[in-house]
Amino acid sequence: MSAPSYLWPGAEITVYTSGNETPLCGKCGAENCTLIVERPAALTTREKEIIQGVVQACNNKDIAVKFNISEQTVKNHLHNIFEKLAIYSRLELALYAIHQGLHQ
Repeated sequence: MSAPSYLWPGAEITVYTSGNETPLCGKCGAENCTLIVERPAALTTREKEIIQGVVQACNNKDIAVKFNISEQTVKNHLHNIFEKLAIYSRLELALYAIHQGLHQ
């Protein structure tokens, strides 16, 4: 079972059921279980720069110009970032970056 993507690495959640339901924990099958959110893969320096652009509300074209790369390369970096962090939107990425101090 994977944790919701809005939880930060190191966060703990407890999974409960109300007796007659199927246990919610897909890892151990227990009725009550604590799940630790896994640490994401390390981000490259360029990926951190791309994240800063997202936090500053830049679109892909603006980020590409800022770092002298193609817009497609920005899209590729964003795809890799989303995969590594299990994040699904730019807003989620911006919130994660601010919470983790990656926006500076």
